[in-house]
Amino acid sequence: MLAQELSLLVDDTDPNYSRHLATVMFNVATVYWLRGDHEKAHEWFVEIKELYPGAFTDRPEEAFLWSNLAAVDMERGALDTALTKCRAALAILKDTMPSNHQSFASLYHNIGIILCQQGHLDCALEHLHMALKIWEPIGNRENLVSVYLHLGYIQMQRGELNECEMFYEKAMVLLPEEIPSGRTRLLLDVDTKVGAVLTKQEKLNVAAAVFTNAREIYGHTMIPHLAAECYSKMMLLYSRKYQFDKAMTYATRALSLRKQTLGDDHPYTAVAYCHLAELYHLMGDDSRALEFFTKCKTRLLKKASSTSQEDKNACACLYQLMGTFHLNKLEFAQAQEYYTKALQIREPLLSKKHPEVTETYLLLGRLHVRVCEYDAARKYLDKALESGSIEAHIDMGDMYLFRKQNEEAREHYAKALDSYRSIYGENHHLTCVAYERMGAVYEALHEYAQSASNLKKSLQILLNKVPDAVGNIASIMIQLSNVVALHNASYEEALDYCRRAVAILPENHPQIKPICQNMLQYCKLLIDAYGGVSNWAKALEFCRQAQKLQTQFFPDDVEYNCEFELIAQKICEKLGHTIRMSINEHGAKIEL
Repeated sequence: MLAQELSLLVDDTDPNYSRHLATVMFNVATVYWLRGDHEKAHEWFVEIKELYPGAFTDRPEEAFLWSNLAAVDMERGALDTALTKCRAALAILKDTMPSNHQSFASLYHNIGIILCQQGHLDCALEHLHMALKIWEPIGNRENLVSVYLHLGYIQMQRGELNECEMFYEKAMVLLPEEIPSGRTRLLLDVDTKVGAVLTKQEKLNVAAAVFTNAREIYGHTMIPHLAAECYSKMMLLYSRKYQFDKAMTYATRALSLRKQTLGDDHPYTAVAYCHLAELYHLMGDDSRALEFFTKCKTRLLKKASSTSQEDKNACACLYQLMGTFHLNKLEFAQAQEYYTKALQIREPLLSKKHPEVTETYLLLGRLHVRVCEYDAARKYLDKALESGSIEAHIDMGDMYLFRKQNEEAREHYAKALDSYRSIYGENHHLTCVAYERMGAVYEALHEYAQSASNLKKSLQILLNKVPDAVGNIASIMIQLSNVVALHNASYEEALDYCRRAVAILPENHPQIKPICQNMLQYCKLLIDAYGGVSNWAKALEFCRQAQKLQTQFFPDDVEYNCEFELIAQKICEKLGHTIRMSINEHGAKIEL
């Protein structure tokens, strides 16, 4: 049909020849666009501009041409040129269309998406709300769902999780009960995004239900790349719950789907390998972790010179994951190398306030704090703070705490705590981290009552939210034992925290013997304290506890064994004397 129409336009003397031919070419390009052949569509759109630059001058058709060219550029990842073309279309429409025309909403929507991807969240929010203002009265469901999803994403990036959840719920309400095949992808997008925000809010059981719903849809429709995304999100969810077996199941499924649909050398396949490596590292299997990181690195090198924005973004993600792997293993030089590579890719592609750039600044700052390069750490953490990172306050506080600038550390930790409580509430792992840091800085300031109060809040959150995180729970119990021992010499409470820490740690954990050494010291202090007030029964109780610890954890330490045996004998002598005195005074034997 279109080919026939083109063949009829042979009379180049017609004054409207250029416009007619450009219109037909525009329709051809649109067909390619609708068929998903964006590269071919782009060729036709560009040819119209080159061959017939004045065909649509100051007419709505020219605005539509710019708009379609922008849409093609968005698909190709050319965000700057897409934004320029959207604004060109907008300028034409303002002179030719009423301000509430749907074409304005489409452009505002696309400009909002571009600005969102570039990290200009406030401007993106403004344009998306302008689109919403036009579309809401019309009630176009699909357009509204798209706007709500992007508004929700922006609110999540800003830390406004309640607002985010509200927009995602609005999107879900608009979806019909019976989803047409063309709308299935939209439903999956909603479910996956809702699950992601619920995970971030640590509503983990609700998130699991949402992801399960998405997974069931994937099982019926088998949209592989969306299924892989869902499986990756479920892997994150279960790793946050310390349920590593389930996390491993979904990470393996995600990798399998990536290999099937994208091939073994695609950057997103490499990301799937990287996630498996991270899981093995969290599970303590560093040899398997290294094996998967090596596979990841091999694939990464094949794409390192790619000019595709998608490939570049994936490479930056991989570099950052590998940097964190090396940082956790205290391999600082390798961590710095990978973080720097990630930043070198992201800075030219994204705005400085983009969440991914901010995260890389934060990690580089954290790395430099760990190696005591405080000037470099301050440079990167300041950039992260300028971008609105709350977490940077924690790392800045760590830097000041290491430098014994305790008041400055407290100021940053307090800012983080206030922000986390405001955004996430009391029962969240980030709030837990802030309480733990406040406990540490108050201990450094010798304000032990305040330190104990903050550490107890941190411990309670962990026990409520992630009871399987035994390493973190034991660590805070050990901190608490030290603090309460210093605060009013509460050695029995300190001993109880140590005992609880030992009870939850694995049998051969390296921290157990140091904890037991502290327990022996607390027992000795309690023996002296109760002996000082002639409460020999309590003194003997803690002496027996010390002997039991000695036998169980330090059986070869003959000197310690002899020491507590002698103490026990002396206490028994004192205790015998007390019994005789009681009999003489009351005329009857007292059972002790």
